[in-house]
Amino acid sequence: MGEAKRREQSGAGERRGPVLQQEPPPPGTFRIANPLVIMFADERGEVICHIHPSEHCPTHETYGLLIADLVRHVGRAFNVSEEAVWEWVDKERGHPTAPIANPS
Repeated sequence: MGEAKRREQSGAGERRGPVLQQEPPPPGTFRIANPLVIMFADERGEVICHIHPSEHCPTHETYGLLIADLVRHVGRAFNVSEEAVWEWVDKERGHPTAPIANPS
């Protein structure tokens, strides 16, 4: 039986509600299901950092590994060496330019 005919012959008393379709998100947006770290600037330009430990990354050691991965990603994104990024990380570690305003 064809699909159109089957729709016409729904069972007695069978009522189907409307199919709800979620609107597609605006271009450039996506859903983050299992975040580990989320950093963003608020309306005043202050950098906000939320850390979300999980089964995948439950300790400060695993987050240290994430930071090392992030340094490599930053180097690749800006087409500079990993060492160039670590240089700035070390400078910031030695003399922080901003206090932690919103600890996770």
